[in-house]
Amino acid sequence: MSLSIRETTDINIIKRIKPENGNSIPKIIHYCWFGGKPLPEDLKNCIASWEKLEGYTIMRWDESNCSFDENDFVRNTFSDKQLGFIGDYYRLKAVFEYGGIYLDTDVKVNKSFDELLKHKMFLNFIFDCSVGSAIIGGAKGNPLIKGLLDMYDKTVIVKDKPVDNKKVFEWRDDKLFVHGYATSNYYYTYYILKHYPEFILNNQYQELRDFVIYPKEYFEIGSLLGKHYAVHLCAGEWRIKDDDSNSIKNKIKKALKQKPKLFDFIQILIRRNRYNKLKKNIPFYEYSIAQKNGTPLPEL
Repeated sequence: MSLSIRETTDINIIKRIKPENGNSIPKIIHYCWFGGKPLPEDLKNCIASWEKLEGYTIMRWDESNCSFDENDFVRNTFSDKQLGFIGDYYRLKAVFEYGGIYLDTDVKVNKSFDELLKHKMFLNFIFDCSVGSAIIGGAKGNPLIKGLLDMYDKTVIVKDKPVDNKKVFEWRDDKLFVHGYATSNYYYTYYILKHYPEFILNNQYQELRDFVIYPKEYFEIGSLLGKHYAVHLCAGEWRIKDDDSNSIKNKIKKALKQKPKLFDFIQILIRRNRYNKLKKNIPFYEYSIAQKNGTPLPEL
């Protein structure tokens, strides 16, 4: 993979990068890749799309520059070989300590992020009732990111299921007890609802005191008019799977890939439909309905 923008694992390089032209966020792209395996071809293609971000430095976080000893959450996820969840912590640590924009490796960039650099921090919805974590932009030292890091510092992983299956987090004695490994989307949504009471789960652009948040169409599922900055390909059903390469579905995918614009258009339609169905299974769905109807809010 050949990129026209610089990639590094050297912390000293990104320490020297400062925000430009009065912006808050420096031109650094962070990503995590743990485990030492080569990047799959589909993820290489996503990272290649980051070339649209001219003038940015890509910082790769891996075994060469992470200690895996910051807190119990990191130590436990490392010993359990839960490599994806380790990235949940390090993405926040990277943006908090150096500023910049974190991207999941399955994020495909559509256009420049330059106009987003003015924000103190930006996030996006993944569902109408949940904040996403595949794309995080922030200035060094942002208070919201510090709060999220503190949650991970206080996390205790417990194996038993909660009595109320919809309750993900339980605070006891200044410790956050988490039943199993909770997705980072839940951490973000829970924390913001607790500390930013003006925040509404409605998939609408909002400006709050420490951050702004964009609808899911801008960074998650894409927009039919092409106004999105990126898409997050976590849906996965339109990836071509090697173990099923002769299936009818994969043959259709391969044929459509010969027409990229049509392929992208169909992917957006599929994601829109899929995410609309999945949102009802999110723990914060009932909370969002209560906000919308003005009824008493469920306990978080």
